[in-house]
Amino acid sequence: MTSTETIFPEDIFQLGERALGRQEQRALDHYWVEKSGLPLLLLMEQAAAAAFHFLRLQVLHPESKILLLAGPGMNGGDAWALARQLLSLSSQITVIDFCPQKSLGEEAETMRSAAARMGLPIFPAEESADFWNELERPDFIIEGMLGTGFTLERPLNAAMAQASVQLRAWQKQGSRVISLDLPAGVEATSGGVDPAVVKADLTLSFVLTKTGLCNMPGAAFAGRVEVLPIGLPLTEEALALSENHLRLINLAMAKALLPQENNFGHKGERGRLALFAGCPEMPGGLRLCLEAALVTGPGYLYLSTDKELEPSIICDFPETITGKDAAAAATVMAAGPAWGQRRSRMTKLLELIEGDKPLVLDADAINVLAACPDAAGLLRKRAERLGEGSVLLTPHPGEAARLCPDLLPRMKHDRVETAREMAARFAAIVLLKGACTVIALPDGRAFVLPIASAALSRAGSGDVLTGLISGFAARGMSLAMAAVLGAYVHGKAAVQAAAKKGSASVRSADLALYAARVIRQLGA
Repeated sequence: MTSTETIFPEDIFQLGERALGRQEQRALDHYWVEKSGLPLLLLMEQAAAAAFHFLRLQVLHPESKILLLAGPGMNGGDAWALARQLLSLSSQITVIDFCPQKSLGEEAETMRSAAARMGLPIFPAEESADFWNELERPDFIIEGMLGTGFTLERPLNAAMAQASVQLRAWQKQGSRVISLDLPAGVEATSGGVDPAVVKADLTLSFVLTKTGLCNMPGAAFAGRVEVLPIGLPLTEEALALSENHLRLINLAMAKALLPQENNFGHKGERGRLALFAGCPEMPGGLRLCLEAALVTGPGYLYLSTDKELEPSIICDFPETITGKDAAAAATVMAAGPAWGQRRSRMTKLLELIEGDKPLVLDADAINVLAACPDAAGLLRKRAERLGEGSVLLTPHPGEAARLCPDLLPRMKHDRVETAREMAARFAAIVLLKGACTVIALPDGRAFVLPIASAALSRAGSGDVLTGLISGFAARGMSLAMAAVLGAYVHGKAAVQAAAKKGSASVRSADLALYAARVIRQLGA
């Protein structure tokens, strides 16, 4: 059986950026209070000080017109403390109190009282649109209504929902919304959102980012995310309390994964990739996949496709080898890009699954697999023979829904847990495509790529991704490592292409070229 370390080394996993869910953040707060003996009030004060310092230097200007929305709990306490500190920058500060008749919690109540004693104008929130229309439009709205306190089981109340409506109207007129820790209505763990969710321009997340800020759909409402330290140490003991086996893919992780070039090596040492892809109706997808795979530098690239496609492919991609038993020759296999779903594909797919080579299944291979009577059973049997890291599934949400229709409701508000459930069900690695791509391993570890780009929202981008991943895997990497590196290169290529051409003008064919640039940058 494949070991956990072989699937993805723990030392490289730890290079990724941590993200905390609701429970992990609470555990960390309690740890600091108990370990240091410092009160929660001080944590609130330090969080507010960190936010004030950042806003003063990078966002606000003297005498900015600021509206601050303060709710209960620690998020509200942070907001009340920040309101008081902002008085040193601007006299034009107004606070809207979203719990005027209720206890905020002992610590937040103390912060509210301190703010009131400083003479801040404080108004109780109202549900009516008239209340908000009477307020003068601010330059900045600092929103601290709920933070990690929001859950999907308790929707935003009417006053908060009305506030969200007004904030959107002001944003259209030039106001900027800054949320503390999370926008109100984004669940800290899952990224699920309330229908009346606040859409922030900037989110200031304290200590570590929250999983809900890098998980769709929550990520779409966070705007730019800045993570602010609050002066408390992230010791190994503290981190152990907040371990959720999730990492954000970052530059350090990608650099560590990139295969090293050997000027004294030969082609036989660079791996053999077999690609089962292409059909007469969709020849372009095959070309995109080939282009991307060649960018990664495999020693040999074998192609199994329809005979009528071979002459043009060989002409344009002379490195490609056809006419051989690709499965027998290869060290890694990939199937599915623009493959079609005719009956013969089912036969070939079952043959590949019965084989013993690492296998990437994408696009039509996933659709064909979904038509099998016991798709999960087929891959679990393979895992029993070869280990749980021997298959990588790369579905987009539609393909994932065909494989696991019962997971569709969860997929809409928690992509990380959906990918984890699929990985466990199929005993395979799962890469769930989309904004903020998720990669889940059968052992429970998961990765999120904190990148979303409109440049990837077009046909063919997934074919490029499969080419990158399978090419890296052919270079000797495990499928899990290749998936993480391939996703990073793919996402960064889209970002760089969009910066150069504009996202609307980026073609999927551009992505391989920019992927080559990203790979070169990683190796520099």
